[in-house]
Amino acid sequence: MVLERLSLEDYTIEIIDNPDALDEEEKKSLVSACIPVAREGFKNDDITENDIRIHAIEGTTGVYLKNKQGDIIGFGGSVSEIIQEKTVLHLKGTVLLPEYQGKGLYKIITPLRVLRESEKIGEDFYVGTRTQNPKVFGFMSRKLDLFPKASEQTPEEIRDIAEGYAKLVQEKHSDFIPKEGIIFNRDTSVVKRAYGYVNKDGEEFGLCMYGKNIPQSDYDVINKFIERNLDLNNGDALILLGKFDKERYLKVLESIIPTLDQERRLYMRFSL
Repeated sequence: MVLERLSLEDYTIEIIDNPDALDEEEKKSLVSACIPVAREGFKNDDITENDIRIHAIEGTTGVYLKNKQGDIIGFGGSVSEIIQEKTVLHLKGTVLLPEYQGKGLYKIITPLRVLRESEKIGEDFYVGTRTQNPKVFGFMSRKLDLFPKASEQTPEEIRDIAEGYAKLVQEKHSDFIPKEGIIFNRDTSVVKRAYGYVNKDGEEFGLCMYGKNIPQSDYDVINKFIERNLDLNNGDALILLGKFDKERYLKVLESIIPTLDQERRLYMRFSL
């Protein structure tokens, strides 16, 4: 069941509350539509159907972006968790088909689902995600105030929660756990071999979700941080975490929607 449908000029955003509660046929159809989006969006055919299912429907909120023809062209999910008595909203991986990337849509989907979740869980929570993408790192750290930052120390409280969060994400929201266990660096907020797979001979390999097509941030300091601290071919990933600030998220929506030549009602519905 679609909780809400928001119309933009060329796109429709469908928000589904608790998509895992859909009937089996609906879930099967939804996952099937998301599989090519994930594999083409990451340019990686090694992404498993189970991993796509985890990110597409196993959450408290699912956001699905459709084109004028009604085809899913992007999606993202979220789920709230309790870590060290703190509520953390885990943002599952967001992906768009290649031809729709670079149009500002990620910057709508991300704050939109966080704001939607805040209507259910209140405003006293942390926002977190896991990524290998320098562009995501740059956006999350600069615009949404998530840590780590390329040139700023991470507060100890954030480090403590991030360590527990990294473990939870690996064990509960991933289809892969490395044989050496979950290795988290508190100084860099990097998880070693967060992404990987085991071949038919039982050999374990790290996985870069983007293959050889790693996006680059517009900010060199962001790219250098990734190059210095992550071995993407080993499957390393960055844990991002920060306190929710409603005004900050609303400002992101306000800043991006005019560039899409849209009416401001998407922003206004959350600012009333």
